[in-house]
Amino acid sequence: MPRETPLCLVVPGLDNSGPDHWQSFWEDKRDNCRRVDLGCWSEPDRRIWTERLDAAVAMVEGPVVLVAHSLGCLTMPGGRWARRPNVWRGFGERCW
Repeated sequence: MPRETPLCLVVPGLDNSGPDHWQSFWEDKRDNCRRVDLGCWSEPDRRIWTERLDAAVAMVEGPVVLVAHSLGCLTMPGGRWARRPNVWRGFGERCW
């Protein structure tokens, strides 16, 4: 059954985010917030990161809000998820 409340998928940047980062705080305090595991945190690969973001979005039934931070913003343009009408984007930092 699809979610009614949007799931917030957090897209971290270089080296992920530590326990004191606002992303970690959101994930701890909000039950509708999940971090996308982009892997290879210290050696980012845009293709891999974009594929992992696409896979994370594809697993969600219902509305999704994407919140990118820092280098994670580079995974945002061009993903397959961009064609889904139930996906909204937000940015933790100005990207462009």
